[in-house]
Amino acid sequence: GELLFFTVQGTVKRTEWAEYSVARPVFPAIKLKTGDELLNVEQYDPDIQSTMCFVSKEGICLNADKDDIPVQGRVTAGVRGMLLNDGDEVIFATQFYGEGEIIILSDQGYIKRVVSSLFNPMGRGRKGMMIVDNKSKVIFADYVTLPYKVAILRSDNSVEEIDTENISIE
Repeated sequence: GELLFFTVQGTVKRTEWAEYSVARPVFPAIKLKTGDELLNVEQYDPDIQSTMCFVSKEGICLNADKDDIPVQGRVTAGVRGMLLNDGDEVIFATQFYGEGEIIILSDQGYIKRVVSSLFNPMGRGRKGMMIVDNKSKVIFADYVTLPYKVAILRSDNSVEEIDTENISIE
């Protein structure tokens, strides 16, 4: 199979697992640009219905097609997955089917679920659509198909568990 790499600067890279059958104990897996960081690595899903979801710190969400991501070698940087404004960065990226919801938690303390099918697939390398108002910064995002509990740290340092099913859909 293949791997799909996502970076903070919006890059995505698709590489065959065979590229990582190296006899050395330590070797590079991806070439990162200055200031970039690896965000997520997943097994590539070849299903043609599967797309990529990116959420940025500034509250932009992109549901991008992945059918034109070339298979590249091990020590390459990849291609643009999401176009970002200066100072913005990707905080969440994964493959998905448009089922379920995207959970968003902002620095203003707001939490909500957004139905993921509201974001129609576009070509990769674009900006996407607003998922929160531009006065808030996204500090957490996730894709939910099966309910789970999220731990929230309150301002008084107490921790509260919130079931994802109890987060309002907006």
